[in-house]
Amino acid sequence: MLSAYVLIKTQAGQEKEVLEILNADDSIVDVSIVYGQYDLIAKVFLNDMIDLPTFIMETIRPIKGITETSTLLAAYDPSSA
Repeated sequence: MLSAYVLIKTQAGQEKEVLEILNADDSIVDVSIVYGQYDLIAKVFLNDMIDLPTFIMETIRPIKGITETSTLLAAYDPSSA
């Protein structure tokens, strides 16, 4: 199983709406509003690396209010074992 973190920038004031949409997706196991360069961080579990580009491009990026994403792959995540 692949574990990744998606850092998300949103339009001002859209953080809670985007969080609610992301929370409804079964592949996203956790999502939080954060302070700093990004507005949200989402933890994602997928079957394998092949699923990641499609998930980002077809599930996350089309969400209204999202302006930018950056994805970090977990090198080791015992919770995904």
